[in-house]
Amino acid sequence: MHIISEIDNGKIEDTADYESCQICWDSGPDRGDPVTLASLCLFYTFACLAITYTPGPDLILKTPVDVAAQEGGALPEAGTWIPRAEHPEGGDTGGALFLTPEHGFLICKHKGYARKNQLSVSNKLEGDLDVLQLEDVEDELVREEIILSPVSSVLKLQVVSKPIDLSVAKDIKTILFGSSFCCFSDEWKLQSFSFNDSVSLKYGIVQNKGGPCGVLAAVQGCVLQKLLFEGDSSADCARLQPSNARRTHCLALAIADIVWRAGGCERAVVTLASGTQHFSPTGKYKADGVLETLILHSLTCYEELVTFLQQSIHQFEAGPYGCVLLTLSAILSRSTELVRQDFDVPTSHLIGAHGYCTQELVNLLLTGKAVSNVFNDVVELDSGNGDVTLLKGISTRSDIGFLSLFEHYNVCQVGCFLKTPRFPIWVVCSESHFSVLFSQQLELLRDWRAERLFDLYYYDGLANQQEQIRLTVDTTQTVPEDRDNGLVPPLELCIRTKWKGASVNWNGSEPIL
Repeated sequence: MHIISEIDNGKIEDTADYESCQICWDSGPDRGDPVTLASLCLFYTFACLAITYTPGPDLILKTPVDVAAQEGGALPEAGTWIPRAEHPEGGDTGGALFLTPEHGFLICKHKGYARKNQLSVSNKLEGDLDVLQLEDVEDELVREEIILSPVSSVLKLQVVSKPIDLSVAKDIKTILFGSSFCCFSDEWKLQSFSFNDSVSLKYGIVQNKGGPCGVLAAVQGCVLQKLLFEGDSSADCARLQPSNARRTHCLALAIADIVWRAGGCERAVVTLASGTQHFSPTGKYKADGVLETLILHSLTCYEELVTFLQQSIHQFEAGPYGCVLLTLSAILSRSTELVRQDFDVPTSHLIGAHGYCTQELVNLLLTGKAVSNVFNDVVELDSGNGDVTLLKGISTRSDIGFLSLFEHYNVCQVGCFLKTPRFPIWVVCSESHFSVLFSQQLELLRDWRAERLFDLYYYDGLANQQEQIRLTVDTTQTVPEDRDNGLVPPLELCIRTKWKGASVNWNGSEPIL
């Protein structure tokens, strides 16, 4: 993280030591007094969250994306001075956003008011990109706090941003809960995609309470795909012990894949919280404090989507609404109309009793379509009298797989598009809970000989897991099937829906019953 340390002769020097960061403004031969940024970390966080935060009459925090939404979707050009308000005597009053060509934006808090165009920027960068020229700084302008965002290319992104309205919010709630009177529970609102602090489980996303486990497991699977099989081909152990920066980067890539896939690989909508209510709830709608504050950001280029999410990832990782934001982003990327068409029954919804994820929501995140079943393709069900009901399943091989305890009890059939995915990672549904199984061997899905004896790793973000659980699966030894034996771990039963009769060694870990 680079924070401004000093402005000397119009030049910005940067430093990584943000805890004792100071700023000096030089408007000529005599240097001004340093300004200590006592609350820099707090303001920096707000800037990264891409929100508008106005706690007082003379403070404004905005990102270029917020300005674009305010200005009808058009991003202002670099070097634009955007006043907070007009002063009666002809000047600008309040705070303002000062955009720069490559470095993102400066946020200023002013006393009194400044005359128009007092601060300008040179559009020519000399040498390193970290060098920024400031010109014409006059003494009349008193700056108390200034923040520079991380290097931001959002100025170059083609993003259409608009605040949510009442009709969209009602439609989303109906898709989610079956009624616009329902609201997200605290288990959902307080859940984000924060990572495990345990050294051996740094790749794992932590779940605080029950409810949104289906969303967390799907995202966990996509994060593991990025960590294990994409990017730097480092050693296996290093892949499962990523740096904080690496796992955050993989989280952004995972979210990008999920919403891009939901948008048919043509478009994506990213919902971010703004901290400001954009409509007044009326009629048959109950406010929950989340949907009413959203800004909807639409993109049509995958590379730009990744860049945008990397700049906004703090809202998903640190939250507090990360899980909600991803769910809404996937729904809007797919569109509420297509989500309804995906359902077998139009009145279905994505969040069921007790706040649990339905199969439709898990399928939306894994495959991009909110279909109701896990078998392959479409099944025609003859209901008599010439009526045929279409039951929709998975239409193509998924990147991340799915195994279900329900299949062991012959309640459902998981097709090969989910059972044999492109990557050896499976979301596991067992006892109304979703968790993840994965292998580090890509050959497991490419070479039948690799299936004779192999390791699977199990991760459950809700189980307060402290150590890695490694299971050794041996398909050369057949275990007799005993459906009435309640002492067989459900996870083993799920594994045997793919590797029939295989023995499972927990390698010293306590079997999960």
